[in-house]
Parts: sequence; structure tokens; C-alpha cells
Amino acid sequence: MASCTLDHWVIEAICRGEHGDAFAVLGPHELADGRWCLRAWLPEAIAVEVRGRPASVWRV
Repeated sequence: MASCTLDHWVIEAICRGEHGDAFAVLGPHELADGRWCLRAWLPEAIAVEVRGRPASVWRV
């Protein structure tokens, strides 16, 4: 099964604003097994809502 995890150094670079290509890491990405992974940097968020099709909603 494909993974949506990131190396620790990538996460730290994103948090510090030092990653050279944050959009290669953040946002929607299709995994090798056809599933999707959505990564976001929202440091002050209390909750996140992702709306999909048709009318699917995921709350984290």
C-alpha cells in the first residue's frame, strides 16, 4: 500500500519556510496505488474540512 508520509527533514523545511518547492509536497497528490493524499500546512487551524465529489466531506 502506498504511503502519504513524509521524511522528517521535509516537514521541518516546510515549517521553517525553507523548502525549495513546497507545492511538490503540499496539496493533492495521487499515490502509486491510485488513492489520493492531501497535505496542507495550516499551523493555526482548529479544524479542516475537505469537500470531495459527490458531496463527500472529511473533517480532521
